[in-house]
Amino acid sequence: KMFFLLAVYGGFRKGEILGFEWKDIDFNNDVITVNRISLYYDGKMNVGTPKSEKSKRCVTMSNNIMVELKRYKSYQAQEILKVGDKWQSTDRLFTTWNGEPMNGNTPLTWLHRFCKENNLPQVNVHSLRHLYASILISNGTDVRTTADLLGHEQTSTTLDIYAQSFAKQRAKANLAVANSFNLINNAEK
Repeated sequence: KMFFLLAVYGGFRKGEILGFEWKDIDFNNDVITVNRISLYYDGKMNVGTPKSEKSKRCVTMSNNIMVELKRYKSYQAQEILKVGDKWQSTDRLFTTWNGEPMNGNTPLTWLHRFCKENNLPQVNVHSLRHLYASILISNGTDVRTTADLLGHEQTSTTLDIYAQSFAKQRAKANLAVANSFNLINNAEK
């Protein structure tokens, strides 16, 4: 659950979420910092750097998500006690049963299972990032802020990927202006 809350409410990439360590979570200021990614190569999960300098970012989260993170941290602490000396201390939020970094395919397996159990269309983990961006745009978030939150180096990347969403927002804005003039015209009659 926590993995997907971060994907939807933070728009983070899968590798960013898998790379989160507890030291990246600032509970006092409700901020999550993207410092690293977790990626699979050479037969194992490895630590890498985010896609670009802009991908290294601090994202302010809602207090509700931070409360969920505290619950998750408590749950993880209980699991660590159960595993005992077999626990591999990595400080990662998302791990295997013994604390090792989680395989990058695991979240997709979870998501496919959830979709199947709830009779939903199959989607991939990255589509949750697109959902996040689409919600930002549909609520009037400007392109620079959207790009910053997504960690895009250039606003042109954001505009290219979400052109249709921004076009809908422009049409909605123009309709609002037209409706305002209709109100004025109707009031004069």
